[in-house]
This record gives sequence, C-alpha cells and structure tokens, in this order.
Amino acid sequence: MISQYLNLLGSKPHETIYKFFINLHFTNGVMVAIGFNDAKSIKSFRVYNRTFRIVLFEQNPFQEKQIKAQAWLAGKGFEYHLAKLSKSQHIETVFVPKVGGTRQIKAVTKDEETFQAYRNAEEKHSARTGLLNQRKELDEAVMETKVFDHFKLPADISAFSPDHFERDVFEGMTATIQKYQPIFVVPNLLPTIFDVHEMLTERKYKAYSYDAGNNRIIPFANNTKAEYLLYIHSFTFETDVPLDMD
Repeated sequence: MISQYLNLLGSKPHETIYKFFINLHFTNGVMVAIGFNDAKSIKSFRVYNRTFRIVLFEQNPFQEKQIKAQAWLAGKGFEYHLAKLSKSQHIETVFVPKVGGTRQIKAVTKDEETFQAYRNAEEKHSARTGLLNQRKELDEAVMETKVFDHFKLPADISAFSPDHFERDVFEGMTATIQKYQPIFVVPNLLPTIFDVHEMLTERKYKAYSYDAGNNRIIPFANNTKAEYLLYIHSFTFETDVPLDMD
C-alpha cells in the first residue's frame, strides 16, 4: 500500500516523522492538521496511515482553491475548515504577504512586525531568498476566529505547520488536551518551541525527536536538530515504536 501511494504521489514523503504513526490503524482515529502548507503533512501522513480521518484547519482564505485541488490525496474521511484558530472567538484582520506582486499564499500574519519576522525566517531557512529584494506588500483579509475546543473533535494527533504555530491556538485546545491527550507534531523552531515546550510539559507531555532510519523516538534535548518534534502525553498511549532512552 505504501509503495502504491508513493507512486501515486511521484515522490517520497516530505515529512518522515509521520512514519511514527504507521501502526496506528484503530477505528475512528482523527488526525488534525493545523495549516495546509501545500498539503505536505497530509500527504506524508497518508503515506503511512490510510485509515485515520483527517480534519484540516487553514486560516488563509486564498488557500481554498489549492486545498480543493489536492483534497483527493487525503482520501476518504477528509474535511477542511477555513478558520483562524485562537483562544477566543472574534473578528480579526490578517495579512497575506505579497512579494514582487506575487501573493505568498502559504503565509498569514497578524501585523507588519510579524510579516517582517516571516521574511527574516525565509532568508534563513528558505532557498527563495531572491524574493527578499523585491517589493513587499500586504493583502488584508477579515476572518472570524474559532476556538478549537468548540469543534469537540476527538483528536488523536494534532500536527502544526510553521505558519500556524501560535500560543493562542494551543490555549484554545485546553479541553481537548485534557480529555484526549493527542500527540502533537510541532516544528522545532526557535524561539517559539520553548514557549510551546513549557505549555505542554506543564500538561504532562514529554518531547521526542524521531529517528526514522531506526524507527525509534529519542527524548528531546535543546541541541536537537530535528525539523519536527513529537509531544506525547506521559504513557497514556501504547505504541509499537521502540523508545530509545539513551
């Protein structure tokens, strides 16, 4: 099944951390993807797990066309919500960067300062640095924010894309975390990771990086260079993946 799906995609999974979930095929599993990010997480997850329902939340209204175009890759049991998640429900103006007249639809920011921080991150981490010398603008979009807990989703896995990695989103998931203890897949981005690390460890989560080559998880250390981290609630969940405690 995996080889067939890889042939369908025409590429290897973008995020190999999702191999961790290869053995999780229990009934009514729910994977929540917070941020579309060119469907990278959704496609990577589907390579290794074909049974979970996938629920996507995307705050950028300009992404809907791309979401619909790639929805078939998620298979049956896929749904999406165009919603900006937060700790409270209200109307908020968000900004979509335009560089050289081209809308950067993967990114949504709340203000000019955040936009500049996004561009600085692009300079460090992206091969598209040539865009930085072009004219920068912002398109506005008015959205109603939603609280994740209000959807009452029995989440088993919650995966964040870098553009949606905000404290407000986590604070709107308090009831879900308390009831379901989902596994979190989060980008290992500084300095944000320390803020999230504090919130989740206070709720009895432990952080791990994933060694896909040896199919094992390793306790997180500050010098870990992993692109993504797993946060797993303390032994509430049985897994067949070996745990390397060295």
